[in-house]
Amino acid sequence: GFYKPHLPFTAPQKYWDLYEREQIPISPNPDGPTDAARAFLHGSAEFFNRYKLGKEFGGAGKRLSDAYAREVRHAYLACVSYIDAQVGKLLDRLEETGLADNTIVVLWGDHGWHLGDHTIWGKHSLFERSLQSPLIIHAPGLPQAGRATPSLVGSIDLYPTLCELAGLPVPEAVDGISLVPLLDDPTLPSRRPVYGYQRNAMSMRTDRWRLLLRKREQGWQAALFDHDADPHETRDLAAEHPEQVAALRSLWNEGTNGLIPTLDAWPIATEE
Repeated sequence: GFYKPHLPFTAPQKYWDLYEREQIPISPNPDGPTDAARAFLHGSAEFFNRYKLGKEFGGAGKRLSDAYAREVRHAYLACVSYIDAQVGKLLDRLEETGLADNTIVVLWGDHGWHLGDHTIWGKHSLFERSLQSPLIIHAPGLPQAGRATPSLVGSIDLYPTLCELAGLPVPEAVDGISLVPLLDDPTLPSRRPVYGYQRNAMSMRTDRWRLLLRKREQGWQAALFDHDADPHETRDLAAEHPEQVAALRSLWNEGTNGLIPTLDAWPIATEE
């Protein structure tokens, strides 16, 4: 697998030169979400603690300066372009060897990465930016190759997808669902919510809502975001719309898979 754009953000100079730093925007949501509990943020330890020669240190509610944020984002973009070039070499080689017509290619990242969103630099959050990982699937004969889809999918769906594309049976114990129907028709709607997990917390995303819950001693601590009105998750609506949190309970319980208690077993906490 390709390691970049993982830290440290190093890449050959020519990939830095693809970008004008002054034209690189900062995050569209550089502050923590309004009304959300601080427990949903974190200190970006991987970024600030392991790489101690940084010019500034922030995280968990503390923003970097816009100038330094652009410098770090510049480094990240250089790493992405560097890896884009390596992927291109791999695909070119498949064409040269005649293997492209008989090869399934999946470009997948195991997570997204905050670049100052919600004051976070790194992963290990349950917000959209951290959980929206890169995913591109190419297989010979796809009728609408190159089309993007707005439908929700999960990494857990990759295994049954590869089974079906390769003509193999899907084991009954697999929790994911094949994405082949979506590859054939990218306009199909989402078939179910997608879930993310982190220690004692869990995230559920539907087409409209993201619900975050973190288990505390006094019960569940909730955050709710409306992606129709607020795609960058800047305002927590859990306290304002407890009825919507309650309405999402049944879908939430379907995704716990025994990893953490269902919502029926724990009350929603009101304390910070």
